[in-house]
Amino acid sequence: MDTRADDDQQAEVPGRTGSAAIPPAGYAIAELDPTDRAGLAEVVALEAAGWFEVLGTDDLAVDLDVWASNLTPTPYRERTVLIARHLTTGRIDGYVMCSLRLREDTDLLDFELQVRSECRRRGIGRALLAAAQEFGARSGRTRAMTYCTQREAAPGDPEALIPATGSGRVPADSASTRFALATGHRLEQTERHSVLDLPVDIEGLWSTLGERTAGYRFRTWTRFTPEDLLEPLAALRSQMSVDVPTGELPREREIWDAERVRRADQRVADSGSVVLFTVAERIADGELAAYTVLEQLPSRPQVAHQGDTFVLASHRGHGLGLAVKLVNHQAAVAAFDRLQRVHTWNAEENRWMLEINQSLGYRPLAVESVWARQF
Repeated sequence: MDTRADDDQQAEVPGRTGSAAIPPAGYAIAELDPTDRAGLAEVVALEAAGWFEVLGTDDLAVDLDVWASNLTPTPYRERTVLIARHLTTGRIDGYVMCSLRLREDTDLLDFELQVRSECRRRGIGRALLAAAQEFGARSGRTRAMTYCTQREAAPGDPEALIPATGSGRVPADSASTRFALATGHRLEQTERHSVLDLPVDIEGLWSTLGERTAGYRFRTWTRFTPEDLLEPLAALRSQMSVDVPTGELPREREIWDAERVRRADQRVADSGSVVLFTVAERIADGELAAYTVLEQLPSRPQVAHQGDTFVLASHRGHGLGLAVKLVNHQAAVAAFDRLQRVHTWNAEENRWMLEINQSLGYRPLAVESVWARQF
């Protein structure tokens, strides 16, 4: 999601006392009723327009039902959308989605902010950001984080920004970069956004693994995790939460159990999306060693999103990262008959996964920058 708003270099960072969420003339900021389907449809359209503006495609536009499902509270996360509505036209010209984690990282506010392109530089973005901060502060949050999608900085650009990790480059002149800097955010990390055009040479790539995976078997399923894998998968997802590269950002271990896996599966099913999992089990003792997941949204059958891919440290060195992806991609072509391409995101410092993706044929599409600040 791209944070695009006013790129005013003189923007003030709102403080924790008083109310800084003063909307510009002609606008009101309010919480969107999650049952307001018409209002939510406007927000969904705004997000889709933002993706198209940056990427030139609506591949990543999210369905209305998926948005509605995401706004349904769970024991692990709550999401609230604040909107900027024009008082005369009644149109929603900007929004910020505030996400609160309820079990881990309970000091953190995640947010996604978008302002209609023709309505920028009017103070809408700053007002929405201030409203989000006030919302987070009321819930005890003291820091915020957001992701912005941009085209990668041109090679040799002397003004390109380098994140705290030292890997990746962000264009300094993009609207989202200027807004993030003007509002006191720090560039923490970048992720490479890549896309893969199908099909993949499964047999050719599998032959490169030789006998390295000989001690493992692979299981694939759609939608709901098999009962015997609920606890093992929960353990891997919990470990994944702390092994994934996050730069200098603090991160607490996510506590996954069978019930959390069930709830995650049900939430995806309720949204109309379909997930496809592949896991690797060690044959000798049945220990779960690795997993990967793809998700396909109902209104975009030609596109899938690559989610987590994780190999337990004690099982690394056997080619399992590539292997589970090969099995899952092959299963996806069979299960999703209209699938044409897959999108994925990887931390720029995660050279292991980037090399796997390059071998599969993924090509860079954009850069996703990670910004954070205290408030």
